[in-house]
Amino acid sequence: VTVPGHPLNMIIGDVSGKGMAAALFGMVSKTQYRGQIAQVDKLNRPDELLEGMNRALAESNPQCMFVTGLCACYEPASGLLRWSGAGHLAPLLLACDGTVTRLQQAQGIALGLDGQAHFPLHTMTLEPGDQVLWFTDGVTESIDPDQTEFGLDRLIEVLQRLPLAQGQALIERIKVRIDVVARCREITRIIVIMRAVIVRICVARVR
Repeated sequence: VTVPGHPLNMIIGDVSGKGMAAALFGMVSKTQYRGQIAQVDKLNRPDELLEGMNRALAESNPQCMFVTGLCACYEPASGLLRWSGAGHLAPLLLACDGTVTRLQQAQGIALGLDGQAHFPLHTMTLEPGDQVLWFTDGVTESIDPDQTEFGLDRLIEVLQRLPLAQGQALIERIKVRIDVVARCREITRIIVIMRAVIVRICVARVR
């Protein structure tokens, strides 16, 4: 989400369960996110944005559903990235020198379970050419015919072999590698790459 005069804001989430109930909870979560970003003072505080979403989702949640998520804001001019997590898979930093690092800082619990939960705020500065990969468990839990998961280690290995790939090109190569493994299973995967300096978010959602 872009708002003139404010940092670029993004969120990625994964709702618990499947079917109509999960789809509806996902829609409610999206609505709550849009409600929070309407409060421009939260555009550079992803931790407070998640807290607002969480309180609203927990207030009316008789089925005890939840959604994991990562929320971030990015200032292209300075490279400053602020992010906060709610029980979601840790993002991966693909540095401009080709190294891959898992950003394993502490997170809060999934959204919707405890209306009083807090979500730690983390900051880092991205160098020109750095990329941050955000993804759902549909990536790492893709299963091959032998019932072996694609896994985080294999994802990191793919990234290490593609140090020069950028943005959408990198996403396409990751998708191709996963599809080789998960030919036998229909699964939803979401991959988001935030590329430093260039204000562009590349998103892939495939079945």
